Amino acid sequence: MRKPVLLPLLACALAAAAPIEAHAYSTRVHIMIANEIREALIASGDGSIPLLHAPYAVQLSDEDFQAIRDHSLA
Repeated sequence: MRKPVLLPLLACALAAAAPIEAHAYSTRVHIMIANEIREALIASGDGSIPLLHAPYAVQLSDEDFQAIRDHSLA
């Protein structure tokens, strides 16, 4: 019985090509997450970020809160 060759070759080709596009995608994801964190900080007004699906929040120092709020593009 002959083993299929096309599927493993296709898998290798896709795996080799994936890192090229992953870098740009990863950057976009990090920017999206940073924007969501900044929006949550501004919405809370007190430097806290509520955790999803939990009654808890992360509290940032005043210095970090002001830096993220006022200098997000720095």
